[in-house]
Amino acid sequence: MEQKRDETLAAGRPSQPAAETWCWVVPLILFMVVPMVAERFGVVPRSQLKFPGQAPPGSDVAWLAVVAAQALLAGGLLWACRRDYLGSLPWRVSLWALPVGLAGLALWVGVCELNIEAWLWSWWPWRSPDEGARPSVNPAESFPDWGPYVLFLAARFTVLVVVVPVAEELLLRGFFLRMLQADRWWELPMRDLTWTAVGVSAVYGALTHPNEAVAAMLWFAAVTVWVRWTNRFWDGVLIHAVTNAALGVYVMTFEQWHLW
Repeated sequence: MEQKRDETLAAGRPSQPAAETWCWVVPLILFMVVPMVAERFGVVPRSQLKFPGQAPPGSDVAWLAVVAAQALLAGGLLWACRRDYLGSLPWRVSLWALPVGLAGLALWVGVCELNIEAWLWSWWPWRSPDEGARPSVNPAESFPDWGPYVLFLAARFTVLVVVVPVAEELLLRGFFLRMLQADRWWELPMRDLTWTAVGVSAVYGALTHPNEAVAAMLWFAAVTVWVRWTNRFWDGVLIHAVTNAALGVYVMTFEQWHLW
């Protein structure tokens, strides 16, 4: 039954990608570029500045502005192209993705707590341990007032749970891994991803999360194996969203800001 349904969907797929290639790539790039552009125009979060004593009181408006811009710009582009994505990747999800996403949190946090990356980077003394590290900022300290604090958390969790999972999955498993295998990549079902694609996704995870490289390699490879096995791209998005949401709650609850 599953195979017949896939064949029916394939028969109706266009001979050209439903969305221009840039629609699959630009949202995540835009998300990453926003802080760089903001810094170019002098909008630098106080959390990234060094002060001789304590930081001056008041909300970190620049940080709120950057995160809100990421949510609005990248999220808006994803929303504008949503029909195009669904033209190549029909909406199908499994509720099993929810517990898998929680298992992803256990994997990520568990491996990070082993400090394997710190040990590995100790063999490269010319590399600063701060390179690739997250901001590691307590939002309660950056936003002492209730209003800005709530606005920041709303924007931060929108980015964490919606924008990043959708944008990153579209770029990596929706476009890049399929493009490596087929000229008409938009027609390639998830079940046809090769084990090489699993390896490439692991390398991608390590490169984009250098201070959590081992956890990222295992997590990204595991998600690719899952979407390959289930033939459901949107399962990967849901797993990503659940892991990120649970990670955000974990960070806020146990004040593990180095994972923020």
